[in-house]
Amino acid sequence: VERLLACGATVMLAVGGWNLGKKLAKDRFTKVVWGVACIATFTTATMPLINAILILVCLLGGGLAALVVYRDELTKPVEVAEVPSVGISKSSGMIMLVISWPALLLVTVVDTMGAAPPLVQMIAPYLRVGCLVFGGGPVVIPLLLLQLSASGAIDAHEFALGFGLVQMLPVAMYNLAAFCGALTGGIQGACLCWAVMVTPGVLMALGALPYWQVVRTEP
Repeated sequence: VERLLACGATVMLAVGGWNLGKKLAKDRFTKVVWGVACIATFTTATMPLINAILILVCLLGGGLAALVVYRDELTKPVEVAEVPSVGISKSSGMIMLVISWPALLLVTVVDTMGAAPPLVQMIAPYLRVGCLVFGGGPVVIPLLLLQLSASGAIDAHEFALGFGLVQMLPVAMYNLAAFCGALTGGIQGACLCWAVMVTPGVLMALGALPYWQVVRTEP
């Protein structure tokens, strides 16, 4: 059964990555950005601090390069529809956007120094994934696997079992954090790791709403 789950998890991960690539990498520019990002992140998988920095560099660099490559499309006139209020002020949104980043920096630095408390060592991979991943399951899975394998929290076999189990349940892929957290910290570890990985994305999504509302009102 374990081998069957592992094989199924590998196949589903490969299919998910391929389908995501077909949706997003449609021209030469996006394929180049995708290739560079893959090489940069996978070659530094065993160096968490450098890996986290390179992920940010790839995200920011790809975004800035896209502004140049697609500048003609960005200047096309569009119709502006009436946008309802989101109920979140800009100041509150800014707090939500940035509150996770100091925690990420502190946890990453302490974890890299090699003398981090067990609690910090346990949550560090999940906080990095929660802050740095933009995308769905095909993005979460390889990065989380690399982070956990590099830290020695769990091995690839245990991860594959959890992946196969989550795939058979009607839940989001982020809930894989609960399975992996339970392997290292029991029920408390499951709840903590799940919360640490999910909370940054939720806060940043809510924090971006008031600014997205302003952008949508611009022609």
